[in-house]
Amino acid sequence: MKPKITALLAAHNRRDSTLASLANLYRQQGIDEHYTLEVVLVDDGSTDGTASAVAEQFPQTRVIEGDGNLFWCGGMCVAFDHADQQGSDFFLLLNDDTYLQHDAISTALDVYDDKSANGKTEQIIVGSTRNPDTGKLSYGGERQISRWHPFRLEHVIPGDEAQPCDTFNGNFVLVHRSVVARIGFLDRRYTHRFGDTDYGLVASQAGCALWVAPGFVGECAENDPTINWDSAAYSFPQRVKMFFNVKGMPVRESRIFCRKHGGLIWPVLWLMPIIRGLFFPSRYEVETASAS
Repeated sequence: MKPKITALLAAHNRRDSTLASLANLYRQQGIDEHYTLEVVLVDDGSTDGTASAVAEQFPQTRVIEGDGNLFWCGGMCVAFDHADQQGSDFFLLLNDDTYLQHDAISTALDVYDDKSANGKTEQIIVGSTRNPDTGKLSYGGERQISRWHPFRLEHVIPGDEAQPCDTFNGNFVLVHRSVVARIGFLDRRYTHRFGDTDYGLVASQAGCALWVAPGFVGECAENDPTINWDSAAYSFPQRVKMFFNVKGMPVRESRIFCRKHGGLIWPVLWLMPIIRGLFFPSRYEVETASAS
């Protein structure tokens, strides 16, 4: 019996990117022949016509409309709630600004088949993306590089073979249903940040296997670091304002993340980036930046 994959996406005011991402998703090789694909997209209050455009161009997509307050993690949880969970063998976390190569899903399934051949089904396969302009790795699997500081992570450079990782960026992540049965889905206490990294760490700690697929599965440009709340391109009052934003460093959510994964020194790990970002911001090679 062919496996069924349910792709989950969250979108907000990126109409063209969302449509391009879906177009590449539906052009994946192996659909119908080797697996079936269901797509659930949460349009979180877009004002650029994303929902209607998706419904018109990809009527097979299940579109759920949000109120604009879901953000990434919240939107993905709503998409999961509306997925046909009973019939899905895999859940695919996919960003709506990630443009897949034609064999991305087939590559991930090949890795899963190989790594689960011993009967261990609790596998997560992470795909790596590269910057379309530089060709360099942008998002993918990450490994922990410090024993005392669990949040020191480095990207796993994809090679010719699958490699283990400890967590991931949620741009392209294939999760087997047995993982969900064991640890559930994303932690609903997160709104935007932390959800993907947290899920990877929880899965690793629960004994699930995380693998970075060989090569690149597609393209995705990195977020501009100059618009981060801890950028020296902003004044102190601007950084404080951005700090409390959902996309900044929300106090309650960052505290939850640090308590879950920081061990006995979690208060230190929680406070360090806050102090550093507010009082010793990062300096990037930029000319101007403006807060929003």
